[in-house]
Amino acid sequence: MGAEDRSGEPGKGDRETKLFRGRLLWFNPNTRCGCIVRADGKGDCYIDPNAFFESLQFLREGEEVQFEIDARTHKAINLKAVKRQNLGCCS
Repeated sequence: MGAEDRSGEPGKGDRETKLFRGRLLWFNPNTRCGCIVRADGKGDCYIDPNAFFESLQFLREGEEVQFEIDARTHKAINLKAVKRQNLGCCS
């Protein structure tokens, strides 16, 4: 089966539905461009400046992120910061 077109727009159905993780190598919020080092060791992944971002203003270099990869452009899309659970501290 192919990738599901969730947008209903032509040319927007070329997305892998698999989620990836990595660390934000650099990001420029003004241009919305950046680069992610993939956690699976398959190299760097550039961020599509037209992609959807969750909490764009909170993205920082070195932060762990989750994303999809556009099958056509091989760029990161639907980028989200990985939320860490506060497990508390043992005294």
